[in-house]
Amino acid sequence: MTNNEAFLGYSVTLTNLLPEAPEDGGGWLAEIMELPGCYSDGETPEAALSSLRELLPFWLQVASEEKRPIPSPQTKASVQFSGKFTLRVPKSLHRHLTLRAEAEGISLNQYILTLISYAEGAQLLAQEELSATRIAESAHSHMLPAKDS
Repeated sequence: MTNNEAFLGYSVTLTNLLPEAPEDGGGWLAEIMELPGCYSDGETPEAALSSLRELLPFWLQVASEEKRPIPSPQTKASVQFSGKFTLRVPKSLHRHLTLRAEAEGISLNQYILTLISYAEGAQLLAQEELSATRIAESAHSHMLPAKDS
């Protein structure tokens, strides 16, 4: 059974509880964001997921009995984005960005989009390079001859 089948297509979020202070409880929280109050915890991620898997049918049954709406699972394709968002920045940064955009001969919107695109591209490239390095290191370590003890 896949996770998608186990959770009826709902997305599950896992959160490490108090990772800096395990002596204060610790553990893991598994939660289905589309279903308010549908969450469970456990000592390990697997235990939290297992507990949530068992809880989900009961959550759905109670919601149905109470005639509460049961949202459909969200998929990446079903989430709609407008392509617009509001961002508040300090006045000094607003001024600086506006001046830079004017110097480039483009709108402030286009200048900020360029900065975001550049930063996102650089981050993706760095992740790809890191993955390639890890793969190469892993392949190299598996090819080394075993040392005689």
